[in-house]
Amino acid sequence: MKKILAIFAATSLLIGLSMPASAASTKSLKVGNLITVTYPSSVKLKKSGCQLIPFSYRVGNMGGLDFGFVYILDDEDTPIGGDILYRTPEFAKYEGEKTSKKSGKVNIKICRSAWVDGDEEKVGATKGEFQVYVTTSKQDNVGYVKFN
Repeated sequence: MKKILAIFAATSLLIGLSMPASAASTKSLKVGNLITVTYPSSVKLKKSGCQLIPFSYRVGNMGGLDFGFVYILDDEDTPIGGDILYRTPEFAKYEGEKTSKKSGKVNIKICRSAWVDGDEEKVGATKGEFQVYVTTSKQDNVGYVKFN
C-alpha cells in the first residue's frame, strides 16, 4: 500500500511540475454585457525590473464612442500598470487609431520601481493584493490580483 501511495505521489508531482505556467488559475471580470476580461489570479513578481501580465478580453454589446480600459491600482488608487483593451470603430476613428478586435490579448507592463508610461506615472509593484479596475465609458467593475 505504501508503495502505491509513493508511486501516486511521485506521479502527481511530475504532472504538476510539467504543467505550463498558463495552467495557473485565472479570474474573469465582467463589466455588464460590455466586456469580459480574464487575467491571472496571482503573479510571481521578478526581484527587479519589469514584466508583462497577460490579460485577455472579449467584447459583448459595446458600440458608439466607447472603449475598454484596464488598470492595476494600488491601495491609494495609483496605477501600477494599465492599457486600453478595446476601441469601438467610432472611438478609434475619433482618436485616429486602429480599430480593435472584438476579442484579444494585451500584456500589461508592471515594474518593481516607479516608472513613466507616456505622460502617466506608475508606481512600483510590491507584494500584496491589488485592484484590477476595468472601465468603459458606461460602466466599470473591480477585481483583484495577488502579487507574490
